[in-house]
Amino acid sequence: MTRLMPLARLLALLAVVFALPVTRPALAEERQALPIPGKTSLYQRVVTKPGARLLSGAETGAEVIDAELPAFSIYYVFGEAGERIEVGVNSRGTPLGFIDKAFTVAWKQSIVAAFNNRIEAERARVLFFDAVPSLEAAIGGDGYVERLADLRAAAESGSAPAGVVAIEPEAYVDIDRNFYLLPILSHQSAWLADGQPGTILEVASVNAEPPPPEAPTDDFRAGFVFVVDTTISMQDYIDATAAALARVSDTLSSSAVGDSIRFGLVGFRQPVEGRPNLEYGVKTFLPLAEDSGVDRLVEELRGMKAARVPTPTFDEDAIGGLYEAVARMDWEPFGARYVVLLTDAARAAPRRDGPTATAATSTSPISRRLPPARMCG
Repeated sequence: MTRLMPLARLLALLAVVFALPVTRPALAEERQALPIPGKTSLYQRVVTKPGARLLSGAETGAEVIDAELPAFSIYYVFGEAGERIEVGVNSRGTPLGFIDKAFTVAWKQSIVAAFNNRIEAERARVLFFDAVPSLEAAIGGDGYVERLADLRAAAESGSAPAGVVAIEPEAYVDIDRNFYLLPILSHQSAWLADGQPGTILEVASVNAEPPPPEAPTDDFRAGFVFVVDTTISMQDYIDATAAALARVSDTLSSSAVGDSIRFGLVGFRQPVEGRPNLEYGVKTFLPLAEDSGVDRLVEELRGMKAARVPTPTFDEDAIGGLYEAVARMDWEPFGARYVVLLTDAARAAPRRDGPTATAATSTSPISRRLPPARMCG
């Protein structure tokens, strides 16, 4: 047992702390973050958990600005709206967007913890406990050295003693060579049974591997996003797709699963720089949202028109369309997630000089941006 648990609140006696620098970008419109209750110059901040996304608003179906925020990203809190908080990168400035509260942990400190070299310090591996009472039970009373040694031996053998959730890695990890973070969430003074002072730290950490998928719930839902090539040759295919979905619309709507399925629709052509008659490179016609049933999808497909002018090359910006579907749609409510690509051409090679983020994205990172679905079985 040599890795830390998924962003649970872990407790340990740690000694080395250092300040975490925060950069301040140029800001266009000044707002101020929420102060910590009872403080005037200290502001509320959060640390993100794995799976956190940055959204454009607090409403259901808000645009996904970033579908994969790095774990332990630090943001200031500018406001709360239901189950989401409005965040920014500094205490003053323009907020970036919203994050689900469930994917954040309040961070009231400005410090993080790191391990010193235990071989040089001649100390044993640090244990992490699930709660303060578990730690206090281990260090309180006579014989605490022997109790900790027994707990440590059990953890090192791979069995988890009651109250212990993780143990410091056996090999020393040099933070200058392999950077890591243990954000300190809270701290309190403690005394060992022999009178030695100590500090209990509540820290956050994540596993190197993702947790097992959750079991499906009764409200298990499926999302489908159609990504459609809308270049000049595609009108017959678009009309045929609309007709096919119209034929199954009534059956699907009246079925037992019809209310659990939602749809989105994206169209793509080629980048429009220098070719304004193409009208758009990538466009969302129907966001994946609560009201995007099959009837809405059929309606949007019937109104979708192929380009009036040909594209200069045969290959189209399918990567841009896929990126729009994967990174810009709100997939979070859906346990089953499907992207349907409709095209009669090969994809254009990824471009690093395009006007949008989609033009710089290859297929590999697209596949990683879609959050993992819950599995049935």
